[in-house]
Amino acid sequence: MHPGIKYPIIGGNWEKHKLKCKAPHLWRGCGLALPPFNITEKKWLDTSGYRNHGTPTNGPTRVMTPYGRGLDFAFTADNHVVIEDSTLLTLADGDSATFLALLRIDAVPDSHQSYLFDKGRHSSDAKHNYGVRVINASGIADNWIPSFIYRNAPNTAWHRWNATNHLAVDQNFHLVAMTYTFGSGTSFKAYVDGVPVAGGWNLGNGNDAPATSATDLWIGHTKDTFEIDGQLTMVSLSRRIWAPSEIAIFAADPLAMWTPRPLQIGLYAAPPTGVTGQYYRRLLAA
Repeated sequence: MHPGIKYPIIGGNWEKHKLKCKAPHLWRGCGLALPPFNITEKKWLDTSGYRNHGTPTNGPTRVMTPYGRGLDFAFTADNHVVIEDSTLLTLADGDSATFLALLRIDAVPDSHQSYLFDKGRHSSDAKHNYGVRVINASGIADNWIPSFIYRNAPNTAWHRWNATNHLAVDQNFHLVAMTYTFGSGTSFKAYVDGVPVAGGWNLGNGNDAPATSATDLWIGHTKDTFEIDGQLTMVSLSRRIWAPSEIAIFAADPLAMWTPRPLQIGLYAAPPTGVTGQYYRRLLAA
């Protein structure tokens, strides 16, 4: 864990850059957390205290989701969010990480790679520190699996982990989570909606140290057309491994983790389709 990290390095809330969380034990060691409450027209605001704000670029469009504000990414439009480079967001050999993204996938063409996190691939030196994606390798349109990729430290080889079983695009929100200690291929695990998914390394073995470079972190896109077609409303990167039980807690009720004050909120009469849990808030249009 990076020394001194006690709260998310990036986190959205309305409390002057101080995270207000109903389950702070989950966010211990968090390195990136962008909840929905602080998505404005110009920024995805970090309220963790580290001020790593995200800047929407070439779009995307702010929308309302069942979980509050989100960003809609249009396919082939080069929509993405840029977070300026920080040593806290660069992962090296032996670093542990948990990546989470709450997203709605609208379409994934066959053989397409939809990037959720890209550290380095979009840069001129292409030193790909990490890439968290959903991809389609099924041969059939609108199927997807979680996928993780990085380049080794000499920048001579890829390491790629893919889930085994494809899921169909259903226009519902899903929590995609991945945990990994760099340099230990057997440590990698992936989850969809809090449930572990099977998979394995089909390029390399995950045992090499990753390439690192001073590049911005992109959310929702990398170079070429490796972008998402859908919506993102929560993104997190923690510099520790979340236990399966912690991921399940978050997947069951993402909004219960946050206290969005002083916003006016509205309560759903019933939970959104496919979503379970106690706390369901819809932010009123601001």
